[in-house]
Amino acid sequence: MEGFALRSLKGCTQLFVLVLLMCGLSLAAAAQAPPPQQSTTGPTPPPGVKSEPLTPGKAYTVIPGVPGYLWRHGSGPTAVGMVVGYWDSKGYSSLVPGSALSESAAVLQVIASGGNSTSPNPPGSELHYEDYARPQDSYPNLKTDDVIEAGRPAHPDDSLADFMDTSKSTRSNYYGWSWSSDIPSAFNDYVNMVDPSYGPSVSSYYMGANLTFTVLKTEIDAGRPMVFLVDTDGNGGTDHFITIVGYDDTVSPKRYVYYNTWDYSLHQADFLAMQTGTEWGIWGGWSFMLEGQVDDEECPETALFAQPPAMPLQPYFKLVSDQQAGLLVCDDFGNIQTMIRDIHWWGFEQTTQGLACQRESNQFEVTFYNDGSGQPASKVAQYIVEPNRTETGLGYNG
Repeated sequence: MEGFALRSLKGCTQLFVLVLLMCGLSLAAAAQAPPPQQSTTGPTPPPGVKSEPLTPGKAYTVIPGVPGYLWRHGSGPTAVGMVVGYWDSKGYSSLVPGSALSESAAVLQVIASGGNSTSPNPPGSELHYEDYARPQDSYPNLKTDDVIEAGRPAHPDDSLADFMDTSKSTRSNYYGWSWSSDIPSAFNDYVNMVDPSYGPSVSSYYMGANLTFTVLKTEIDAGRPMVFLVDTDGNGGTDHFITIVGYDDTVSPKRYVYYNTWDYSLHQADFLAMQTGTEWGIWGGWSFMLEGQVDDEECPETALFAQPPAMPLQPYFKLVSDQQAGLLVCDDFGNIQTMIRDIHWWGFEQTTQGLACQRESNQFEVTFYNDGSGQPASKVAQYIVEPNRTETGLGYNG
């Protein structure tokens, strides 16, 4: 095994390129919508439900930078929340206050505003949880929401769970439940509340109609995470929303890669339609797009990003942030037989004023290929990694 490359997951770039900015085309989906279905799960997996982990050392195609969030008052708002968090890191930075790369207090409020069972908001400051998720009812005993029982005005919708009508008794939603038909409006309405210039749109897909593996692959390759409604236990009925971030097209049946809202790990399942006996079978899915102008970069246009070919003191390839281009970074490990433990990226992020220029999403995709006469051949393994920054004391003389 020898050679590695960094490859962008953007459909408008070539192989072996690390792209700094998003690009891609939106897809329109048109199909006869089946009757809406609900999620029914809670903050922990139903008895007997297991999520298959990714196979160590196996190559998957995965969108880098999609944050993993835990179940927050519903799988629907949590799954869509990961999509919102991802787009926030792609230049639409008003979607989430602060960083969306981890499940911060601000992220929790974006998913479902208010408190929780151990720490609800006090009277006079009720939000989603206090208005609609209390009392925390469960099937088959549907209870009237507190906002109705108390006869108080409902708070203005301000979170994904609000726009999704999650937990609302008037929609026959028990605590944490959501309807499939409310996914598009939840995303669009939340984004439009924050900044309508972002231009949100959602396309709906259904297994047996227009949801195909080609659709999944197209969205992932373009850097657009999806959301699926699935049947986790294979009983023939929908129960859970998940965030789709990748795929494996090297096996049969082909597989999708997802966050399950119950842990921070990536998992995999067969790309199969929902039917009795098929765990994690798919009912339908949604793709999400923002087509408006991204927010101004925190880094000035003159910020420099570069990588020398091998070691310090060799010439740098200069790249400024406004070029909207990527870097070709390949290396040959020769006949190395020992384990590769570290890959060092000698480079810098610095403005012409000498100030550090930091970006939130500094994830690299490292792909190992077999050697094909000096060119990358068959893919061996692929990893999404976050670099550890170490000051070298080196300067730039360009």
